[in-house]
Amino acid sequence: MRVLLNIRLPKEKQSQLIEEVRLIYGARIDPQDEKFQEILAQKAEEEKKAQKALKKQRKQQAMMEQMKKLIEKAKQTESSTPTVNAEAPVKSPSDVQD
Repeated sequence: MRVLLNIRLPKEKQSQLIEEVRLIYGARIDPQDEKFQEILAQKAEEEKKAQKALKKQRKQQAMMEQMKKLIEKAKQTESSTPTVNAEAPVKSPSDVQD
């Protein structure tokens, strides 16, 4: 099944696409040609995949930054809370006088 794209683009964008497709195809090609439309659809699919990968990468970076902030906040609260003195003897219930 062939999908044809009827895309209306600004002249500069269209001429850029025609030039890119010419480099891929190896010859000048009419924008109304079916082969041009197929190559254009391939390029659109590749661009979509690249955008999706970029979005995923940005999301992962944001999550890493958020995790770093949480770790830093946990370290700050840990350092500000008093710690139990591990050297102090622990009294057992039998040591406590009623």
